[in-house]
Amino acid sequence: MILALILSLNCSALPERILFLLPISSKSHKNVFDPLINALAAKGREITTVSSVRSSGVPSYVHEIVPVPVEEVFKEYLSPFEARKLPRLKRLFAGSDHFVEICHKVYENVEVQNLLKTGRFDLVVVNGILNHCSFWNDSDFRSPCNSPTHSSASNFNTERLGTHLSPSFVPLSFLHFTDVMTFQQRVANTVVQWIIKFAEVFYYRPIYREIKDKYH
Repeated sequence: MILALILSLNCSALPERILFLLPISSKSHKNVFDPLINALAAKGREITTVSSVRSSGVPSYVHEIVPVPVEEVFKEYLSPFEARKLPRLKRLFAGSDHFVEICHKVYENVEVQNLLKTGRFDLVVVNGILNHCSFWNDSDFRSPCNSPTHSSASNFNTERLGTHLSPSFVPLSFLHFTDVMTFQQRVANTVVQWIIKFAEVFYYRPIYREIKDKYH
């Protein structure tokens, strides 16, 4: 009897309506999420995706919204070959202002506006790379938020969800350090993380707040 009760509680806790927020995503990013989207849909979950890529393999009963196509999202973004020529820190911020413009276009979309007004979800999944202006949507939909990434997690992603990673032994993925760092590497890792944090708090966060206030 107790086991049946526990199982029933566990089943009732499973998210039924799930929103995937991937508005700034390349095809390779979307390909990572598609198997999860398909598997959840096959289990009977109600899935809505906001993405820059419409996938041919996604079941027809998955509601797909493409506010800005991928060609426009990355139109002004450097190619990977050109980006590799930049200093690593500059490479990180390359295209950031362009993506802010894309955020405006995403939230100006009629279908996205309808989601913000009427959508209610049990879980919101946000692509943890490039989609920083989407993190506040979990409060709009009154639901928990999950943020998978395609690379090693860094503080500028995990801190948005309440998890701090110590720079003394958790390296930034683009610095090519390991978890066993020299003193100089730890200092460099810490300094770069603080530079990113200052840029996030004093430059980008006010921009994202303005976007939220404008479209809500």
